[in-house]
Amino acid sequence: MILEGLVVSMNADGTPHLAPMGPRVPDPPGEVTRFQLRPFATANTYRNLARHREGVLHVIDDVLLLARAAVGRVEVLPELRPATKVQGWVIADACRWYEFRIASIDDRAERVTLEAEVVAVGRGRDFFGFNRAKHAML
Repeated sequence: MILEGLVVSMNADGTPHLAPMGPRVPDPPGEVTRFQLRPFATANTYRNLARHREGVLHVIDDVLLLARAAVGRVEVLPELRPATKVQGWVIADACRWYEFRIASIDDRAERVTLEAEVVAVGRGRDFFGFNRAKHAML
């Protein structure tokens, strides 16, 4: 199963980078302990995770933030707070988040395969889904 969300990784200068990602998670998803990311080799997220090897995957219901991240760099970042187990950031208004470390990288194809191990999980609030207006925006 593919779960849509936002990954926050660390740029070379130490600043946060947001990118929409659809990680592959076990089907059916129980407690998520591992997942797979497949960014393009040219993506900032890939370069950041190859260098730093830690990040945070967020499940959010903020469609405007998802859309902004999908069409370009997010100029005004949402409120962030430090992650607990990795050097990175958690989106303060996230429904759920998964702090992770990259266990392996396969960069032999145009889309790189990153195997991630979850090291901490957090829950901010319930995810109520998307209504028709939010779906239309996405």
